[in-house]
Amino acid sequence: MFERTQDARRLLLKNKHTILEGYITEYLYKQQFLNRAGSFTDGWWVAVTGQYERVFFVIKEALSETDYRVIAQIGPGRPIWMAFPRKEQWMFADISRATRPEAGENCSENGIRWMNEKSFAVKCGFLSELPLRQRGSFYGGTDERQQKCPDFFENYSLLQPIALERHFADEVLPKYFHSAVNIDFFTTDNAGHICVEEVRFKFEDRSESFGINVGQAHTFELLERLGFPIRHSILYNATKDRELSIFGFLSLQGQEKYWLRGPLTGFSDKTARIAPRETSHDGTRPQRYISFPKDEFHRVPFMRILPEVLPSKAYVASFDKYGIYHTLRGCVHIRDLQEEKIVVYGRVADANRAGYTRWCRWCRQASSVSTPISDIPHSKSPLPRHALHPVIRKGLRFQ
Repeated sequence: MFERTQDARRLLLKNKHTILEGYITEYLYKQQFLNRAGSFTDGWWVAVTGQYERVFFVIKEALSETDYRVIAQIGPGRPIWMAFPRKEQWMFADISRATRPEAGENCSENGIRWMNEKSFAVKCGFLSELPLRQRGSFYGGTDERQQKCPDFFENYSLLQPIALERHFADEVLPKYFHSAVNIDFFTTDNAGHICVEEVRFKFEDRSESFGINVGQAHTFELLERLGFPIRHSILYNATKDRELSIFGFLSLQGQEKYWLRGPLTGFSDKTARIAPRETSHDGTRPQRYISFPKDEFHRVPFMRILPEVLPSKAYVASFDKYGIYHTLRGCVHIRDLQEEKIVVYGRVADANRAGYTRWCRWCRQASSVSTPISDIPHSKSPLPRHALHPVIRKGLRFQ
């Protein structure tokens, strides 16, 4: 499903730019905080029936160890399903009683039996699909902010996974459920507890607070009762410009960038307010929300940690044992994505600090070379992408 890029793009452009940019904010968060730790999972949804029963879904073909821990903590008494498309149709597996496999067992098929969508509907007791008018409507806009998002997804190999998730959320769940909430991440904290992470790009309202819509709050309240601490991480828009996109934020010069992080708790003690309709999923209906004061959050510096997308005409000089990829335009260091430094046009752009220098500091430190970038020898012909070292292929994508 969505093997063709144009099909994935067409589906994604049915969603509001705020939904699509939300995936970019989550990707930035994952790159900065989660990839190094490794113990996290995503692709989880909680759908709500007309009788307010909550059903858990995870969109993936195989479960990770963290997924099994999440399933065990939710408990066997609640419906949990795994969903993934096979041969252009969605398949489902009841995983509410799935257990972590023993050493040597096949993690992907341990106690999992797939069924088609019709069998899933029968087992869940859905006698018919919801009327089309009750399903979530598409935004259907084609503004510039929307158009940029699929380009970003494609550059970082996110296009198909996000298209699958949006297809499931927009065209499968609404057949049977009245609403659904995405769980951005389940992560493991330093004490080994599984936590829920909610990630946003926004700024506070006039009351110096951040809002969570009531539907999300009810889901988070359930997860909190099940023993999952809820943590809120906001990539803070200090300009307070509602029209600033995530791309505009990333390109801001001279603006301090940081996350605001804090717990989400005490849901039942909050009084609901009404938010403008443009903040809703489809941009047409007002929604109720509850607030959390800004002073309950603490700052964490933002670090832009992205695999670099190089120009297609970059020339390769060498790839040495220190993980330094020399090009006509400079050097790219892939030793550790969390400390990646990119050299472009003879300057070193440090991912962790805003300093520049005329030579490559890593070359000097790693191999006792302090040669200016302009003097580094380079090849006269481009090296085919498939000939690059596997670390380079994993860390970089060419335009």
